Amino acid sequence: MTTETTTLSRRAIVQAGAALGALPLAGSLTGPAAAQTGTPGATPAAPIRESMTIILASEPPVLDPVRTYDIDGWSIVHSVYDTLVVRAADGSIQPLLAESFSQPDDVTIEFRLRTGVMFHNGEPFDSRSVVATVAHMQDPETASQVAADFSAITRVEEVDARTVRFHLSQPAPALLGQVAVYLGMLPPDYVADPDNEFGASVPIGTGPYRFVAWDRGQQVTLEANPDYQPAAKGGPLATNVTFRFGSEASTRVSDLLAGSADIVRNVPQDQVASVDGSGVATVLASPVAGIAFVRLINAAQPWANAALRRAANHAVDVDGIIQSLLGGRGQRLATLLAPESLGYDPDLAPYAYDPALAEQILEEAELDTGVSAQLQVTAGSSSDVAEAIAAQLGAVGIRTTVEVVDQATFNEGWKDEDAEARLVTWRPVFDPQSLFNLMFTTGGFLSLFSDTDMDAMIAAAGTDNDPESRAERFREIGQVMHDNPPAIFLWNVTALYGVSTGLTGWQPRPDEYILPVTLGA
Repeated sequence: MTTETTTLSRRAIVQAGAALGALPLAGSLTGPAAAQTGTPGATPAAPIRESMTIILASEPPVLDPVRTYDIDGWSIVHSVYDTLVVRAADGSIQPLLAESFSQPDDVTIEFRLRTGVMFHNGEPFDSRSVVATVAHMQDPETASQVAADFSAITRVEEVDARTVRFHLSQPAPALLGQVAVYLGMLPPDYVADPDNEFGASVPIGTGPYRFVAWDRGQQVTLEANPDYQPAAKGGPLATNVTFRFGSEASTRVSDLLAGSADIVRNVPQDQVASVDGSGVATVLASPVAGIAFVRLINAAQPWANAALRRAANHAVDVDGIIQSLLGGRGQRLATLLAPESLGYDPDLAPYAYDPALAEQILEEAELDTGVSAQLQVTAGSSSDVAEAIAAQLGAVGIRTTVEVVDQATFNEGWKDEDAEARLVTWRPVFDPQSLFNLMFTTGGFLSLFSDTDMDAMIAAAGTDNDPESRAERFREIGQVMHDNPPAIFLWNVTALYGVSTGLTGWQPRPDEYILPVTLGA
């Protein structure tokens, strides 16, 4: 993919009246639409707890919204920053820092901004903030992995202090979904000062919490924003919040049971009963709009052979793993679309577990003399699941070793051809456009897969503003992926949180962020 970019310095960002962009998009507003209006902020509500401790599975390398790519990082980032829009529990896009938004034509999105909102450093939130944030995302020096998802934005027009327009090079129906994840609004004067490492160490947003300290390798400390007006996200739940990091699931659970944590991420299935029976904590199982899969490559032999990837799908007993290792929580998927996804096809049958057929396919493809694979998984993930998948692949002749790496190493290794297989969870997938663009198109930022027919289909879906037509396009893409699998298709995701019995007022989200806020979107 060829792009044209213009580099802006931090100081130039705040002087620019327009955000400069690249060419093609991955691009959820559909068609010219009436305005979507949010409820104006209410009087700031006092937190209902003095303190709260959350233990995440991994530590983010930075707290820059445009360079944060996982649920643990997003949990902190979205506690500090707000975006223009937010996804509600049903997947719809709702205003957040925008008071309303509308699409007067296929290539224009207009936002009316909320008034009276201040950044934590005292700067006012206005249209300059939107210009600065988009420019930061599109700046090549930022090196955001998702910059291509915003490349359709050719200009950000400051109509007035409260009104901004995104001018697009082409229709981009998935753009607002990406705005909800990555465009945490930035204070333009602070960002323009080269002495301020806002994303690396001192984040400043408009969100429900203000940054206090980051003890690298240990924890991030936040305090409630006393001026925060509860909105679709919810208001601060506690006056002081500590996000601690613990890659070992057993340690997270031990801290929960000892009373030193209020919420912990990813309770292992074999510890659910002990947590539920403890009397001091319980396990909250929450369906997530996400999917689990083993990403495969076709950029190198022998994995370029689709027969090998089909055999791998037949080799894995997905239903057996769901029952034995996931407590029966999950539904086997036929492709990379969850039931909540646009274009999900309930009539597309998943691959049958059939190791004998897998062996036959390998023999017919003359791959039965020995194929090897490295299966990468992140520390803090379900290593027992990875080991089960590796064993079942090995049973049909695909010798597989499991490599456990930390989250940062995992995120840096998407282009490593030596990791033929990677155990991945991805959420949310209400709209699968970004996932497909990044991971399953030729030259995608996270891709080692190429199928020119699929490329064309994904590109067409990315510019189709008709929701019914676009859903049909994704159904067709799902069928193509099923026949030429870029992954071992596994299941939809259920999150298991360990929650102190003394915690009230918190509920899980479909995107799996752990936000210390009162009941909200």
